[in-house]
Amino acid sequence: MATLKSLQKETNKYKGKLVIDSFKVVLFLGIEETEEDFYYKYVSGREEYSSSCVGRFIPLKVTAKDYKYLVMIWNYNNPVHKAK
Repeated sequence: MATLKSLQKETNKYKGKLVIDSFKVVLFLGIEETEEDFYYKYVSGREEYSSSCVGRFIPLKVTAKDYKYLVMIWNYNNPVHKAK
């Protein structure tokens, strides 16, 4: 059974990075715990949302040049939540 600490250890390297959730590119913010479950926290567009850790996100595997381009576009369109 996963714990908050083990999930954070697995995912900390993706904080502030662009990832894929449900076929869309989103910004990964981290993990939160409620009484019921653990949740991944994301930003899509200008809205924050949560998704159960029962599922998973997919890290983007693109060239550094392509990732920089995606970050530039993301940051241009999302002035509040900046990607790294």
